[in-house]
Amino acid sequence: MKKELLLPLVLTLATVGCIHKTSGAVTPRERAVTFNAAFAQTNDAIEQGAELAVTTGLLTAMKAKPIIAFTEHVAELHKQITAILGQSVVTQANIDSIAVLLDKIKAEGDAAIASGALGIKNPRSQQSFVADLNSLYALADTVLDAIKQVKGGTQ
Repeated sequence: MKKELLLPLVLTLATVGCIHKTSGAVTPRERAVTFNAAFAQTNDAIEQGAELAVTTGLLTAMKAKPIIAFTEHVAELHKQITAILGQSVVTQANIDSIAVLLDKIKAEGDAAIASGALGIKNPRSQQSFVADLNSLYALADTVLDAIKQVKGGTQ
């Protein structure tokens, strides 16, 4: 599963690492929108990896269900972040609500791994999934930091 997820993640991070704009500096809002898109793409790669694992017989559909449910919750968070970024002004209440949702997402992902409910017995596969989650968490934190800059600076 790691190889299938690694390429989209690397491509996403390479794309995000360099925001190109024809004129002027990249605004905090543009940076936040770009990181939010990378967050969504990474989440999608995790879901696709789970679906591929089911298709290839590495995981049963029942074992993949918590992963797919997790990615659905992350997708809902992404929608909420997108809606906030679409507003003309980002408030501290917006930031606080995103932070709470991010904490819930992280707790849910960590609990899924700790419970063993995913049925991933291979230590390498476990490490791969943990690395994927950590990448998702890091992007989520980057999105939140970028949104804080939107609130604090140029929209």
